[in-house]
Amino acid sequence: MTKKVIPFLTLIVVIVGALMYSDSDSVQANQSVEDIEKELDEVQQERENVSSEIDSLQEQIRELESQQDETEAELDRIENEIEQAELEVRQKELDIEETETEIYLLEAEIQELENEIQELEAEIDELEEEISELEEEITETEFRINQREAVLIDRLRTLQRNGGSVSYMEVVLGSSDFGDFVSRAAAVSKVMDQDQSIINQHFDDKQFLEEAKDTVEENKEQVEESKQTVEGNKETVEANKANLEDKRQTLVAQKGELDQLIAGLDERKQEEQVVLSNLQDDQEELEDYQVSLSEEQEILESREQSLENQKQEAQSNPANTQAGGSGQFIAPMSGYLTSPFKPPHRPGHAGVDMGNRDNPTTPVYAAATGEVYRVVSGCVVGNSGCGGGYGNVVYMTHYIDGVAYDTVYAHLSSVHVSVGDTVQQGQQIGNMGNTGSSTGPHLHFEIHRGGSWNNAKSNAVDPLNYINP
Repeated sequence: MTKKVIPFLTLIVVIVGALMYSDSDSVQANQSVEDIEKELDEVQQERENVSSEIDSLQEQIRELESQQDETEAELDRIENEIEQAELEVRQKELDIEETETEIYLLEAEIQELENEIQELEAEIDELEEEISELEEEITETEFRINQREAVLIDRLRTLQRNGGSVSYMEVVLGSSDFGDFVSRAAAVSKVMDQDQSIINQHFDDKQFLEEAKDTVEENKEQVEESKQTVEGNKETVEANKANLEDKRQTLVAQKGELDQLIAGLDERKQEEQVVLSNLQDDQEELEDYQVSLSEEQEILESREQSLENQKQEAQSNPANTQAGGSGQFIAPMSGYLTSPFKPPHRPGHAGVDMGNRDNPTTPVYAAATGEVYRVVSGCVVGNSGCGGGYGNVVYMTHYIDGVAYDTVYAHLSSVHVSVGDTVQQGQQIGNMGNTGSSTGPHLHFEIHRGGSWNNAKSNAVDPLNYINP
């Protein structure tokens, strides 16, 4: 919007300048009061037209401010959405952490159960092996018991055939001599020992058999219990594995949702950046409007005041209505040319640059007698945007041989004149400097012929063609 408005205002100012000053060399050196009044009326009319345009622009500014309010509201909404999205992202991250913890616990429980199953299965194998060994021993013991019982039964039958009993004393006393006695006594003792040993072994085997059978039964019961525990653990493991798979799928889904939330959050942040950029552009556009309006109003007011001064001068001195001047320009400072007018690599350079390496604050003088209609001061080195890039700058208007000129003195380190001052040719107006958009101490000097200075610099001419050598 600014790009459309500023050229229009510039055109108005150019028209104002064209109406104020004729570039015809046939204009007489002395203008009449009537001519000045006529020109003043035209300027005032144009000022009214510009004021009307300013009112229209101010309405556009109000609309732009309203758009800024809407943009700020949109920005608040986006920031709230971003805040909510960040909360959702954090909650989803917590859900993922919880799911990962559950997965970890399930995996640990599954591992513990599988270890327990392995231990129980190893224990079952040991018990079954022990049962097998005990059953073999039971079989062997039962075989020995059966054999021993057969021997004992046979012995009992022998006793029954001998009258039901055998007297070991009779066997001993029935010996024929001492040697026979000793032999008989030893035999009886041996038989008695064997009988006692058989009975003891029989008793031990019977006791072992009972204990072994009890142990086998206990082991079988323990094996059965362990097998049931193993089966229960296996079922739990299978259930946990199914639950684990569900948790893993849940985790994958949660991570997918998190990625979507993050993508949405990034999108909202990008949208926020766009809105912020648009808001900044709107603010810069609004500032451009305000600067443009201020500049155009200032130029019109200065022009009107300049004409009023000329009118008063003409009324007090009808013989000479010029603003003064020798009919030519002089160099505005002592030094040398550092950049010409509109060189090929700088077609927008609508003036000349002059420098003086011996004195970075060389005095700057009025190139012709005229009136100061605009001044910018207070700029410091490094603030490239100050004064519209000109830094500290003085604008003057001149009448020379009936032709209107404007001169511009930019990048000054100091300013010695004020708006409305009538300055004589060669009078110091400031000092060379390095303010505004400048890379080193120099004077940027412009001459505008046949109309006032404007942003488009449509009236700019090469100063070297007008400076008296």
